Formats: sequence, structure tokens, C-alpha cells
Amino acid sequence: MKIGEFAKRAGVSASAVRFYEDRGLLLPPARLKSGYRVFGPAHLERLIQVRRAQALGFSLEQIALFFTLPESERRDKTAVIEAAKVKLKELDLHLAEVRTQKRQIVDFLARHQVDRAASDA
Repeated sequence: MKIGEFAKRAGVSASAVRFYEDRGLLLPPARLKSGYRVFGPAHLERLIQVRRAQALGFSLEQIALFFTLPESERRDKTAVIEAAKVKLKELDLHLAEVRTQKRQIVDFLARHQVDRAASDA
């Protein structure tokens, strides 16, 4: 399928397809004599995997590393599991920061309401 149809099936724009291709996240597609790219089911599956990984919060660099692993390492998923563990730790840290910020805002609002009540009296 040509890039327009491929992009539509993948739920992205043609420029996004080119972006992923330029970053090495998609294997180079075959080209017709006219120069048009021809994408197949394997390209679509790869792009879906990339988009899922992005939705989980993995960076393009992390995703690219996964796809550059030898097939044997990809199959046993050890590297993917380790990357997921790292991502989970990052999320835990982020959640702790958000909880701290929330507490600070709640405290600020509580102080502000007390200050306001005292100034209203």
C-alpha cells in the first residue's frame, strides 16, 4: 500500500510516517519504479507497536533501542522487561512529585482561606 493508505490505516499522517521512517523506527519500504513507497503488513504492525510504546510513555530513543536489538533478545523480551521496569520507576518518581505538589497546593489553599477569613473579620 502507498503511504497515504498506510498512514490512514495506522491512524497517523503521511508526514508522521516519514518522521518514523527517518528515525529508523520503520524498516525502509520497497519502492516502485515510480519512486512511491510500498508498505506492507509488517510495516503496519511495527508502527502500531511504536505507537503503543509511545502511549505507555517510552521515548522514541527507547523504542528505537528495542528495535535495534538482535531478534533473539527481542524474542525473550528481557531487554523490554528491563526497559519497562525503568519506566515504572520513572513513573513512581513522577507520581511522588505530583503528590508533593498537590500537598503543597492544598496547604497553600488552606493557609490562604485562613488568612482570608482573618482579614474578613
